[in-house]
Amino acid sequence: MIFNQFEFLFIFLPLVLAAFFAPRCQAFRPYMLVAASLIFYGLSGVEHAIVLAAGILWVYFCARTEKIVQNRAWLIATIVPPVGALFYYTYLGFFVREDIGLK
Repeated sequence: MIFNQFEFLFIFLPLVLAAFFAPRCQAFRPYMLVAASLIFYGLSGVEHAIVLAAGILWVYFCARTEKIVQNRAWLIATIVPPVGALFYYTYLGFFVREDIGLK
């Protein structure tokens, strides 16, 4: 599923927005957004949801340690893997394609 498909625009997005703005559900909004993200990426392929979940867990557990406040290298080690995954899945195709460029 991509952002301009009919299923996303008229089914998935309205359901997520309705759940997000539902009364008395303010405490669960962050968890609902994480679940909606996992479902969205899971519909594209299970491997995408696994990479997203691994990135979320990595940052969560790294941020809970005191090292991130005290050590700049730990902060960089926390940020680099999710940014690397983002680069791999989003931008790597632009760099490895041979037909890009001026002729």
